[in-house]
Amino acid sequence: NWGTSDYLNANEISLYTNKALAKRSEKVGEIEFIVKNKKGETVENHDLLTLLNYPNEVLSGPAFWSLYQTYMDLLGSAYILKESTREIFEASKLNALHLLRPDLVKPVIGTDGYISHFEYSGGGQAVRYEKDQIIYIYRPDPKRPLQGVSLLKSGITAIQTEVQISVYHSRVLENGGKVEGVF
Repeated sequence: NWGTSDYLNANEISLYTNKALAKRSEKVGEIEFIVKNKKGETVENHDLLTLLNYPNEVLSGPAFWSLYQTYMDLLGSAYILKESTREIFEASKLNALHLLRPDLVKPVIGTDGYISHFEYSGGGQAVRYEKDQIIYIYRPDPKRPLQGVSLLKSGITAIQTEVQISVYHSRVLENGGKVEGVF
């Protein structure tokens, strides 16, 4: 049974998975955002447009949205932390957006059966974020509808087989092309 860190590792150990996900994320990173008013007219120089194209000081828009798509494909969810100088987290008042590593975020389910808040365990200590501080985007898992499901879930056997074959071929080459134990 694979955990979230296994899905992240699949991106590193599987050439075909890595290339497919890189191509998808590259295309998402190329998206050009537009903002329209209620009449459907394009609005130039809107604060939201600036935020989407330049989400924070670390990642450019293309890098941010590319990483977002990689998280969505590998883990089935993405958590975007909204940085604001105000108590109310409104789109027009946001200063920056930050991607949180999905494998380090835990949605906490309240007594009503819905997400009450999020806990982020990055950096050695848990940080609590309220629902309105996080944009939680996910591909719903039919077994757990409030959690995301990886695109790789159905292809795990193929990835494991690819890795095993690669290791086998590598060992054969290390032994000078000799397959031990075969007559």
